[in-house]
Amino acid sequence: MSAPAQAQDVVVTGSRVARRTGVGRYTERASSIAADPADMALRTGLAALETGDSTAAIGALDRAIALRPDLASAYLNRALAYRQRGDLARAEKDMDHAIRLDRSARAYRLRSDIREARGDAKRAQKDRERAERLEADGAGR
Repeated sequence: MSAPAQAQDVVVTGSRVARRTGVGRYTERASSIAADPADMALRTGLAALETGDSTAAIGALDRAIALRPDLASAYLNRALAYRQRGDLARAEKDMDHAIRLDRSARAYRLRSDIREARGDAKRAQKDRERAERLEADGAGR
């Protein structure tokens, strides 16, 4: 299946068939799962991120953060979207914020990868070591 075909859903409405693209499709998928608006925005962002749509992912995750500024997973996933887009400075900033909210091994590993990609090997190594300590302590998440 080609990339444009993968980016579209076919929706049957009555006797009419319509094509949906962009954020609407992600929102529909998320709304069937989530009731909380911040959680719905987070899930919308995750769905967009999974398909490689970093622009839609960032928009949805911005909404999740606006609704719940303490939602560490929104910052972590927005960092993934920024990394996917090649904006490593913003990705690292979001990871800094995610780690302030939730010091998980996964967060330290992701920030380590971002720092490595930015050429900051020393700080990347410190994050890897921190992640390993957290995993050894059972806080790997």
